[in-house]
Amino acid sequence: MLILGSDTIEVKDTTQKGRGVFAKNDLPGGTVIADYLGKIILPEEEDETEQSGVYGMCWRGDFSILPDLTLQGAHTVNHSCMPNASYYPYHGHILIVATRKIFSGEEITTSYLIDPESCSESPCHHQCYCDTPVCTGTMHSSHQISGPGWEKFVREKQGDFFNSDFPIGSRIQKLEAYPEFMPDDNYLPIYGNVFQPPLEIELSVCPPFWSIRQHIRISGKTLNVRKLHLHILGITPNGHMIATE
Repeated sequence: MLILGSDTIEVKDTTQKGRGVFAKNDLPGGTVIADYLGKIILPEEEDETEQSGVYGMCWRGDFSILPDLTLQGAHTVNHSCMPNASYYPYHGHILIVATRKIFSGEEITTSYLIDPESCSESPCHHQCYCDTPVCTGTMHSSHQISGPGWEKFVREKQGDFFNSDFPIGSRIQKLEAYPEFMPDDNYLPIYGNVFQPPLEIELSVCPPFWSIRQHIRISGKTLNVRKLHLHILGITPNGHMIATE
């Protein structure tokens, strides 16, 4: 379900990725965009072929959420290796939240966090078309990101909701109310928009990671530490800084 209204975001066709969700206005970092609703199914019931697409959301490892593909929902948010939004566990649900300022006209993207072991074909059919400077060519992530790291993050954010009973075949219904914003979290990747001019940082040393996150989250831009000839693109879920000279 798309939480934001049609006056704020819109779904339209992309060149290579089918439908996509685009911002019609600037969205501040932390904005709650969508909720992943759908039918509870077993992981083996998913059909991630070229024809059906990658739409199932793995919730806890023991079940997945299959959305209604006839609707304009969270599943229409496309994958990127440099996403501007992220999945965020909340009260037994998986929200999509802006990790930094998203600019008007910009496509809203997230990382699909597909486990590398789920690809048994060669070449892998989970091909990425984000065409960003750090694109890996695939929607698959490392075990550290999609495996134990993600599960730990979900457990921490869901709390008691992590053990909620979701019978197979039932549907996750929308919450009675949604927060407008969610706080930043160091686990979430954060990358600036490479099509915007970078934010100039007048320092003689590299900024600490918390400062980098804050600058990118608020400005939506990459950072240029001019005195160090360092262009900071973002920070990965592993806590690694991505930068070029």
